[in-house]
Amino acid sequence: ALRTIASDSILHSAWNEAFKAPLDEFLDKQRFPQNACPPPIDPANPFEPSTTSTDSRHLAWRTMAPRDQLLATSHFVLIGKALEAFQRTIRSGPSAFDHFAEEIRTGQPESLSIEVKRGFRLFAGRAECLNCHFGPRLSDGEFHNLGLQTPDGETHDEARPAGIRQVRVSPFNGRGSWSDDNSFQTNQHLMYIVSNEHTVGAYKTPTLRNLGATAPYGHDGRFSNLEDVIDFYSDLPGDASIGHREETLMPLKLSPEEKRDLIAFLNSLNANPISWQQATPGAAKRSTPGTKRGE
Repeated sequence: ALRTIASDSILHSAWNEAFKAPLDEFLDKQRFPQNACPPPIDPANPFEPSTTSTDSRHLAWRTMAPRDQLLATSHFVLIGKALEAFQRTIRSGPSAFDHFAEEIRTGQPESLSIEVKRGFRLFAGRAECLNCHFGPRLSDGEFHNLGLQTPDGETHDEARPAGIRQVRVSPFNGRGSWSDDNSFQTNQHLMYIVSNEHTVGAYKTPTLRNLGATAPYGHDGRFSNLEDVIDFYSDLPGDASIGHREETLMPLKLSPEEKRDLIAFLNSLNANPISWQQATPGAAKRSTPGTKRGE
């Protein structure tokens, strides 16, 4: 990753403008072998360096001098912070449903078709989608187990508990030395992340905005289109392979017309993206990479 930036004149120039961290050293393939990277930390033994991996990338990393490992890590952290700063500038333009919501405020809700309106009534009513998909982002930001079955031949994924163990021992979490603000006050949430039987197999509720551009769906992409997703919620087939299904979920038993209406509503949440220059004037000055803590 660092060598790619160093070898590209445009990226290299942008890097130099953002950071005081020269990249020329990373062109030395003797000191910095191609694709070298450290092995992941074992949450069960987080304070001992991993020496058992036979992955060629991890073997290459172990041939590097400790000071070069530290140098590579310090620069790689800056890539993460640059990506975070960019992602904070991404905005969704107003969707058809946003326009409709504005019309409701003015007393003239006319723009949506009857199918979309029926779909929204179903979404907010009998289907109870608002239990998890609400607010401007159409997500509660929480984690839920939908009761999906693990495909044959694949290992069960703990999901949330495994992620919690990893983030707690990660050197890149908010309390780590690479964070721009590793104070306890800023990072108290790391002390209170809940992991219990209700979080096994649970994944974070995604936003519903711009669904038309984010297929396939599900944490593992098992649903190729919205029709497959709606069919799943309509039937809720099988039992969870790990953990237990969210207790508020019940089969919706949707009719073909209700499925079409619900999909029509979901498609009304699509919108064209707004460039960061349009969305936040002056963002180039305010969004300097590295100004937020590394979470």
